[in-house]
Order: sequence, then structure tokens, then C-alpha cells
Amino acid sequence: MANDFTRRISEGFVENPEGDIRNVEGAPGWVELVTADPDAACTFLTATLGWTFRRLDIPDVDYRLGLAHGQPVGGVLQMPPEGPQSPQWNTYFAVADLDEAVAAAEQAGATLRFPKTAVPGIGRFAGVTHPSGGQVMLGEYEKPMGTIF
Repeated sequence: MANDFTRRISEGFVENPEGDIRNVEGAPGWVELVTADPDAACTFLTATLGWTFRRLDIPDVDYRLGLAHGQPVGGVLQMPPEGPQSPQWNTYFAVADLDEAVAAAEQAGATLRFPKTAVPGIGRFAGVTHPSGGQVMLGEYEKPMGTIF
């Protein structure tokens, strides 16, 4: 289950009623490290960034929720056997409509690398590789990021 699972901003920070930049369309909403050694990664992130972690109760998935100053900001995920061959960070950008965002990305030359996937209670996600080779995750969140976990 590990694989079933990270424009307005161009003028600067946009007025946001939730008060959380992660909820603004086009802004980074989540970061997630996929690694073979989550324990070492969590130790490092605690030492360097002061993050604390708690495991989420997800069947067959080793997922650690990362908190900065008590607020969820990202996660560390055990690399699945069918996953990437080396550790990687995924950055999830908030979009209002995942289907439209994926279509726009593909029109701009991107290829789909992670199919549209629904995560109940959180939202829908997809990953694309843009023409220069960079990878981006897109997330259509069900509710404001600060209220999900």
C-alpha cells in the first residue's frame, strides 16, 4: 500500500483564510522522504531541524509523521520494494483540481510518473516529471493541511 499514498503564488504570498501557506494553490503543501532507513532519517531530521515524529497507523506501511513546533510538516516513509532505488524527497504542491492540474502538466510536456491516487481522509495525489527531468507531486487536499493529522 506504500504506492497508494506529498500559479497564484507567483505574486507573493496570497491572502489565505486558513492562515496556512500550505493551503494556497500552487504552494508546497507537504514534503516526504522515501528511504530504506527511516530510523536514521528521523534521527538526522530531529538533530538538524528539531522535528519530532510519530508513527501513523497504516497497515503494511512504515510511515512517520514529522512535526515542526508541533505542526505536521512532512513524513518519512519506508522505501517499498517496488519503489525508488535510492532515497528521494517528494514535494507536494497544492492544487484545486487534480485532474485539471495533471492535464495542464501533460500539455506542458510532463509525463505521469505516479498515477492519480486517492488517500481517504487526506486527498488525491499524482506525480509528474516535467520536461527538464524534475519530479513534482500534485495534491488536491480534502481539508486544510493543518487539520488533517
